Parts: sequence; C-alpha cells; structure tokens
Amino acid sequence: MIAYVTVGADDIARAKRFYSAFLPALDYGLKEGPEGLSYALPEQPGQSVALPDFYVKPTFDGHPTSAGNGAMIAFEARSQKQVRDLHAAALDAGGLDEGQPGFRDSYGPRFYVGYLHNPSLSAWLKSYKLSRENFVSDREALRAIFDAARKRGTGNTGIFGLRMQRGSFNFFMQQVGALHPELDNDIDRIHAVFGHTQFIHLTRQNKLNQAISRVKATQTGLWHRAADGTELERQSPPREPFYNADEIERTVEELTVLNDSWKHWFSREKIKHLTVTYNELSADPVVVLSRILDQLGLNREMASDIKPSVAKLANATNRIWAERFQTERSYYQN
Repeated sequence: MIAYVTVGADDIARAKRFYSAFLPALDYGLKEGPEGLSYALPEQPGQSVALPDFYVKPTFDGHPTSAGNGAMIAFEARSQKQVRDLHAAALDAGGLDEGQPGFRDSYGPRFYVGYLHNPSLSAWLKSYKLSRENFVSDREALRAIFDAARKRGTGNTGIFGLRMQRGSFNFFMQQVGALHPELDNDIDRIHAVFGHTQFIHLTRQNKLNQAISRVKATQTGLWHRAADGTELERQSPPREPFYNADEIERTVEELTVLNDSWKHWFSREKIKHLTVTYNELSADPVVVLSRILDQLGLNREMASDIKPSVAKLANATNRIWAERFQTERSYYQN
C-alpha cells in the first residue's frame, strides 16, 4: 500500500490550479502550509486512515524540479465518465495530454485510463539545454527560452514558425503572460514576445475521420510516416488496430471541443486568421502553401518546388470503420 506520494513543483500556485482541478472530485481535501500543498482523503469514523496522501512541495535541495523518467502516479476514479471528465478538467487547468482516456488492452480488458502531466518551466529549460541556475529570475529564464525557441523555429529561413496544439496552449499563454503582465490581452502579449504574428488554423472538417485516424494511431503506435514509407514517429510497439465505437465517439467529442476552443479564442481576440483544412492540404499542398505565402506577404512562387515529406496514413480500414460507425450510430451527424 502506498502511504503518500510527493511531487516537486517550482510554482506552487500553478501546481495548485492543476491538481485542484481534479483531486477534489476524487474526495481529496487540501491543506496549504509553508511547505506546500497536502491533499488527503477524508477519515471515516471507525475506519483506518484512507491512503495515499498526496503532497506537492518545492524541492528539498532548492534546485529546479525535473521529470523522473518512468515515474507515474495513478488516481482511481469511479467510472469511465469520471476519467474523461477529470482528464478534460486537468487539461483546462494547464495540464498536457500524454494519452487520451480509453482502454489499454495490453494491461487488461477492463483497464481504462487517461494520462497527462503538469507542464513546467524546468521541462522547457531542459528542452533548450538551459539551466535555471544561470538566471536571476523565472522571467529571465523565460526570455532565454523564447529566444532559443525563436532561433530553433527560424532556422535559415528568416521567418519564425510555431505549431501549437490546443492541449498545451493554456500553459504557453500563462508563460507569455508572465513575461508581459502589463498587457491585457493574448494577442498583444504574443506580438510582444514574437513580433508581428500571422495565425493559420489547420483543422479537419470531418471530425469522424479525424477521430478514426487518431484512434488508429493510438492503437498501432504509428503517428507519422515519410513519403518513402519509412516511419517518422512511433510512440509504442506495433499492434493491429481494432474497431472501438465508444472510443471513436469519445474522440469525436473531444476533437470538436478542442476545435471550438480555437474558434472561440480567435473570436475573442479578434484575430483575422487563415483557415486551412486537412483535405485541402492533402489534395493540393502547393496551392495551399501558395495561399499561406500570400498571407505572409511572401512570393507564392516559392511553393512550386515543395514536395510533401510525409505520407497519408488513412487507408481502407479508415473507410470501413467510418461506414460501420455511421451505420451503428445512426444518430451521429458529422
């Protein structure tokens, strides 16, 4: 039996927002003190103390926190729905997705789980091979991180590009806001950090097809393949895909929420963005890239020599699953 679990945090206030987004729903109460956060289950009269306790504290040695490779903490939920709801709540509180809620057959036929982690400044520093000890404050460290990101994202093109997933966007904007708290909206803060910025929203209109692609990738472990057929990104050992209507429907719902979140943000910030659909890009990448170059005020002729470096993963299985899903769930409207 686990008596307690302790995790380190550089920013206790932000850690509180993250863990308090889902632990209270699992009956954990919070006590705050000079040493950090203490989450504990309620004691029932005549019963032994419910375990484990969960503590969030600054590091003992005062150095920045770092991820323990292979370390994991699991909280037991009451239902599959609660797993999905709490996973979504944690993402809204700034967490990053490490595995969508669903069955993991390799652990057993009834093993239903979702994975996520609390992002940190330390992880960004590590990604850019920077050390917190070299900076007098978190703001100075953030400036160095964004400088390094601009350099990496520019290469030899003279144009900085950043691909942002909605699941990590909240944490990103928290850090941008920490650099420029004097500005009162997201768009001004982004411009202050990166300069004049153009926004391109890459989306897939058919959420059922997108969900099937995502479910298949999760099952098979293969996320990207090069145009020559070689694997570019594999996240788990190869497995055969299997049809799971519940998982497909849940993924459709999640992708719809994420897409709506982007549209709400664009509207709130009054951003005139360029929308590019997956089907357009897949059908004629040169034409789409020409539109993007026009949006950037650059020579569209540069698109003529571009050849896609990735291959499409969708195949006959995707089509069969889509037809079966629409037959079985006649109420579904894409």
